[in-house]
Amino acid sequence: MTRRHGLLSAATLLLVGALVGAVVAGCGIRPSRVIQGWEAPKGAVSSLIVYLLDHGTLRAVTRPLPPSPTLDPKATAGMIIRSPQDDALRALAQGPTATEAAGGLTSDIPSDATLATKYVDDGGNWVFVYTPDGKPLTQHAVDQIVCTFVSSITNNGGGDSKQIKVRVLDTGKKPWPSQSCPVATP
Repeated sequence: MTRRHGLLSAATLLLVGALVGAVVAGCGIRPSRVIQGWEAPKGAVSSLIVYLLDHGTLRAVTRPLPPSPTLDPKATAGMIIRSPQDDALRALAQGPTATEAAGGLTSDIPSDATLATKYVDDGGNWVFVYTPDGKPLTQHAVDQIVCTFVSSITNNGGGDSKQIKVRVLDTGKKPWPSQSCPVATP
């Protein structure tokens, strides 16, 4: 009787293994190449970096993070929660603070501009800029946007700034080329 019980257990295990294999193989997930990720964050981030102009030269400015809204999980189902990139670009679009302006810092970002981001499958990031009057951006404005966007990723432990692709598209223009940014020193 014990031998029959042992054969039955082996057959049961074999059947369960075959069923699990069939379920996993048919789950619709296809194998992919190895996907390289960025470095993991190294702790809580309490500030963001925006790039302003100091007599025409880019300068990294550290600002405190805006307060996070209290979110009800039921109310946020299906919502897109803001990202560090959105926070940084929103802060940049607001222009220099009174203290920064008193220190001579300026911005070429139009005060009525709307900045929106989108990650695309080719590993690049698009920043779309809309200005109601349709005026094109200056090179300084594009530099500010790109550098602020890149620092919002690297400031959050997101990897090497040389590997982050950012493209800016403003009203009626072709995409601007990628830029290099001065190192931010918080």
